[in-house]
Amino acid sequence: DDALDKHTLFPFPPTFPGDRALDAFACDALKRKLLQAGLNEAMANTLTHLIARSPEPDLVRIRPFVWARRWNVDRLVVLRAFLAATKAGVLELSWDLLCPSCRGANVRSASLHEVTTQSHCDACNVSYTVEFDQSVELSFTVSPTVRNVEGPVYCVGGPQNTPHYLTQVRLAPGQCLAIEDSSIGLLAAKRA
Repeated sequence: DDALDKHTLFPFPPTFPGDRALDAFACDALKRKLLQAGLNEAMANTLTHLIARSPEPDLVRIRPFVWARRWNVDRLVVLRAFLAATKAGVLELSWDLLCPSCRGANVRSASLHEVTTQSHCDACNVSYTVEFDQSVELSFTVSPTVRNVEGPVYCVGGPQNTPHYLTQVRLAPGQCLAIEDSSIGLLAAKRA
């Protein structure tokens, strides 16, 4: 159990009102449901642990390939387990349209049929063409029949939403900054 606890997306998770783990009875029922859905014992235990013990922010937008990497399990095995858990009513899936700038999921659709070819991120004020392989991501959340989860809303530029940003520098009008490393991508916001 302790080894899996270290695999949270938030290394020092804050406490949120109502954020509590499932009790032993609920964990047993959840594990039985996952086993009945066709998961093997190890995956049923792992997924039960994730759902029962993770802080709520980790459960709002569960990305199966991220967890596969953390658990050191084949990505397709984890994806199949998540899909089986969805069919069993344990998880709910969504197709997320990711902003190319902030990588936030600004549009979430329950059906792939609802995904459009154009989207707009209000936070970045960017309109973009949705490229399936670059802009669409399958994610999951816990069904409210299993555990009610609500995630906090972070600033669009905060480290929880933009782990791919290494630094942020504010420049005064007319001020210049030289960057030596050509591998660093830049994003500049222009104020009106």
